[in-house]
Amino acid sequence: MLEQSTEKTPRIEDMEAISEYLLDEVTNQATSDHIGHQDAHIGSAPSSTYFSGALSPTRADIEHDDDDIYSRISPSALHMIIRVVREDDGPQVAIKPDFDVFYRIFPRWKDRGIDTEQSVYRKLSPNIEPVTVSLPGPEADIAAIERSLDDAEATIADAIGDALEDVHADIRDDPLQYSSGQVGEQLIDDFHEGEFDDAGTYRKHAAEANRELQTPKFDVRVALDVLNPNDTGPLQLKLSLENIASDAPDPDLIEHTIFGAGLSVSEINDVSFAPFRFTRLPEDYRYDRELEGYGINCSVERVTDAEQETLQTTCLPIHEQYRYRHREPEDDESVPRFQRLADEPLEILRDLKGEMEAYRDRVWSTKVTELEAEYGSSVAEEAREQMADFEAEIKRFERGIQVLEEYEDIRWAFELMNETFDVKVLQDDGSRAYDSWRLFQIVFIVSNLPDLAAREHASLAEEVSPSEEVSLLWFPTGGGKTEAYLGLVVTAMHFDRIRGKNIGLTSMMRYPLRLLSLQQFQRITELFMYADEIRERHSLGGDRYSVGYLTGGTENKLRDLIKKEFAQSSLDARDSAKNLQKAQELADRWKNDSLHNISREGHQFLNKCPKCSGDVITEFNPDKLTVDHTCINNECSWDRLPIYVIDNEIYRHLPTMVIGTQDKLAALGYERKFRLLLGHVEERCPDHGFTDGTECTEKYFCSIDADEHQSLYPKDPVPGLQIQDELHLVKEELGTFESHYWSAMEKVIEWSNHEKPKLIAATATIEAYENQISHLYQRDATLFPVPGPEYRESFYATEDPNEVQRYFLGITPWNRSHINSVVSILEAQQRAVQDLRDNFEAAEDLSIEDFNTIDTLSELSDLLSFYETAVNYVISKKEGARIYTSIETQINEDLTRDGYDEIDRMSLSGDSSFQAVSEMLDRFESLPDNPDTDTEEVIIATSTISHGVDLDALNFMIFFGMPRRTAEYIQSSSRVGRKYPGIIVDAFHPIRERDRSHFHYFDKYHEYQDWLVEPVPVNRWAKFSVKRTLPGLFMSLLLQKHYTEIYQEIGSPYQTKTIAKAHAQGMISEKELIEDLCEIYGTDKHKSPVFRDVIERKVTQFMSAIDSKQKNFVSDSLPGDHGTMFSLRDVDQSVQVFPTREDGHIVENLADKGGEN
Repeated sequence: MLEQSTEKTPRIEDMEAISEYLLDEVTNQATSDHIGHQDAHIGSAPSSTYFSGALSPTRADIEHDDDDIYSRISPSALHMIIRVVREDDGPQVAIKPDFDVFYRIFPRWKDRGIDTEQSVYRKLSPNIEPVTVSLPGPEADIAAIERSLDDAEATIADAIGDALEDVHADIRDDPLQYSSGQVGEQLIDDFHEGEFDDAGTYRKHAAEANRELQTPKFDVRVALDVLNPNDTGPLQLKLSLENIASDAPDPDLIEHTIFGAGLSVSEINDVSFAPFRFTRLPEDYRYDRELEGYGINCSVERVTDAEQETLQTTCLPIHEQYRYRHREPEDDESVPRFQRLADEPLEILRDLKGEMEAYRDRVWSTKVTELEAEYGSSVAEEAREQMADFEAEIKRFERGIQVLEEYEDIRWAFELMNETFDVKVLQDDGSRAYDSWRLFQIVFIVSNLPDLAAREHASLAEEVSPSEEVSLLWFPTGGGKTEAYLGLVVTAMHFDRIRGKNIGLTSMMRYPLRLLSLQQFQRITELFMYADEIRERHSLGGDRYSVGYLTGGTENKLRDLIKKEFAQSSLDARDSAKNLQKAQELADRWKNDSLHNISREGHQFLNKCPKCSGDVITEFNPDKLTVDHTCINNECSWDRLPIYVIDNEIYRHLPTMVIGTQDKLAALGYERKFRLLLGHVEERCPDHGFTDGTECTEKYFCSIDADEHQSLYPKDPVPGLQIQDELHLVKEELGTFESHYWSAMEKVIEWSNHEKPKLIAATATIEAYENQISHLYQRDATLFPVPGPEYRESFYATEDPNEVQRYFLGITPWNRSHINSVVSILEAQQRAVQDLRDNFEAAEDLSIEDFNTIDTLSELSDLLSFYETAVNYVISKKEGARIYTSIETQINEDLTRDGYDEIDRMSLSGDSSFQAVSEMLDRFESLPDNPDTDTEEVIIATSTISHGVDLDALNFMIFFGMPRRTAEYIQSSSRVGRKYPGIIVDAFHPIRERDRSHFHYFDKYHEYQDWLVEPVPVNRWAKFSVKRTLPGLFMSLLLQKHYTEIYQEIGSPYQTKTIAKAHAQGMISEKELIEDLCEIYGTDKHKSPVFRDVIERKVTQFMSAIDSKQKNFVSDSLPGDHGTMFSLRDVDQSVQVFPTREDGHIVENLADKGGEN
């Protein structure tokens, strides 16, 4: 029997109270709901202040420009469409319109001291009782329907008319009703100057100043339309609330806008509403596709009480997303704790397998039986098939347990992996931050162990075929996917050492975005440092575990550093002594902080030691020619951290894991040393590390003769495990180019007679994954975990209805520009936080007594630090720049004027430097332990923030319009609410159709957003793509497959004359090159001959141009519009590839490259 892993804590309850308070404050900024009947609004005209649920007079001008975020829209009506079941005599429903009005008044006596530029408006809330109306029955013809609707409209109009008559009477009777002209202006001047002794005198003068009264004339109606008059089924009814007042010439004087507009329809006498079907959601027994109604300029929600059911409009829809909790075994002995798994794993794992089988028999089987009884055999059969998928999941887990039983080496590696994690979470006081795996993590790890073991045990390889199938790990953001695949990686590392693989890569891990890989790099480095201590403790031998960061952003080679620092155009490859002298000078400048053209910070990727949290500095080591990250804490067991951040360092040191971005795979076509990562390791230079057997990787600085290199025969030197995180981002052109280069990388491994790697992919948002993986890797895929019998319910996790993880609030601004509405929301959030922190006694509906864990204002301030920063998501950097400017010119001016603190802001985009991002992450990561940490109040972020920013301290977010894809929205909104309740405010663009649709279907969209993710667009066979990638893949054959042979026999394969000679001597042939390229592209798996035709034609052209030897370098000789790709994002520009940067000036090309948005 499984149970949820934790209960809601008192601290979480306190955070929910703070969240709900802030949510109320934001809605108060958007609407006038916080102002009571006959209370006053002070400031600008209400129509320019309240931007949600405010219907303008019918003739109000509408500025409409879809491309301008400052455009306005001012609707005069809202509509809801519902379906009512027809009774024989015609159904009856109760319709209730709601709205508020404002009219201007002279300041009240208690308004003394307000700004003289501010106006005062009194609010009235007309009391309109629900109106019972009879709707047409099933036999009514069109004429009868029209009469029925006319009667109903007339009845409602009478009710509204009576209410408005009372409103107009109240206005006329108000002694403070505003009058314009000289008399009114003089009265206000006298009021502010203190000319009146008491309230009575003032009111008497105000009543007399009525020569030019500004009396509004409100006019509101409800319209009813039947949209299916010829249908005998449920009545499809459109209800409209319309402001039909004439447009006032000056809303500062006469305000004809109505506020808080809404409609509700309630059942009478057992009449029932018939739902629509939410067709965007696929048919599935797990989903509730019923939709209460459709809204136009609003959403429709259902309210049910003991007496009746009501459908009502809302202009501020709120969706509460409950926390998705991990389950734990009910029996404490079955909890997969690191310590027990490190000692004796088999018994616990068998118990877990029994739990899985019990879940299948109890929960899945019961669900199938219920579905058959309710829906019939077809739906039940669908569920049986999905239960079979779970059964297959159990079988894979079972096979993993069997492998642990049968193979001692993989079992020992698994135990050491658990020991690694146990040591990692052990704290100074002997406690553990957490002590066990989540269920999906341990099941995933064990299920994939046979694929790891198969690299050593041939009989197992024949059974599992690890390279033929992609394991796709699919779990919501923040659920622990990273730890799951890292558990597998650490097992593979220990397994490699146990089986005698002492050098070379165990794994390559790739990410689509640099920012994503940065935070993972920091996390992985910490884990590897603990893993290496376990390696040493158990005398496993081999090289230290280390991590390489292959993402760009730094110079690729040491000579690039020297050239840039000393402003040299080139280095002399024949004068290593002179070059080493320059390296020493560089080290001296680095140490003395006297660098001229490069910066130490630009090469620093860790600011804190992952082991001790001490400060880290970068140093240049002139002996080893490395940029080192060094912990300066003397008490730390580490000094030089086990990381490499320069490309050449990675190639010659072969770290245990290389973390890179997708872009770097393009190196196959321009960097022959990339093949060192793929198993072409032949020798070791005593001073400078691994080589491919041709020359020292640091030949410009090496004086050692090649004969002195140590010959190597490494065991299984290829990365046996490939990790692709955030798979959903590998799409469009990037995905297409990736698919071609990935195949080339696999072929390089395969042509070297090494086993291809096992591929793990991970994502939190995916749809049609089989198609994407087929296009990318030409493989089948296994999804883990498979969906459970209920939505957000499985063996591994379940939704907790008692704890809100995220509050989603939808706002579509009216009568106000989009950007000003967002600015207002930001300002409201900042004011609310500062009010709670500095003036708590003034907060309404909240007191210290309401909290469970807070007794002092200081403790409250600590909790507020989790809501102090607002993340403002923007679609483009242009929009971000406008927000950035508005904070200074609007928000800070308003805050300081009213006695609040100014706020700081920062921008986060693909242009942000590694150092800036790293420092930001460090600041916010320290916030939970140090609430006084100085952090920015606003982070203005593009889609860059959607991945890799995993911070518990971020819990308030505003979307400045909706992202273009649902996956992007899910990933971005998941940056908040990871540990504590988060607030997401969707400020929809009032014009864009996508935004309006999400607003109208707000609750349903958020309820099932995981299943509304659009399929990832990727096409391996896009016609343009082969022409774009072919030059690089052609070069990859020369630089990766044929390099050693050609180099040793003739010379550098970068040079045209070398390849022409190799061609003439038969070392390479057009036919072989064509067949190799067709094999890479997989032309035999595609019906169209287009790719083969292009390959044959282009290779012939390439070789003809090379044979003519008109240009010095091969990459410069290839004819066509596209050269070798330097980056897989390099869609428009190309770079030429040369044997040295000096000759090719590639650095200049690199300088022109732009970053991601």
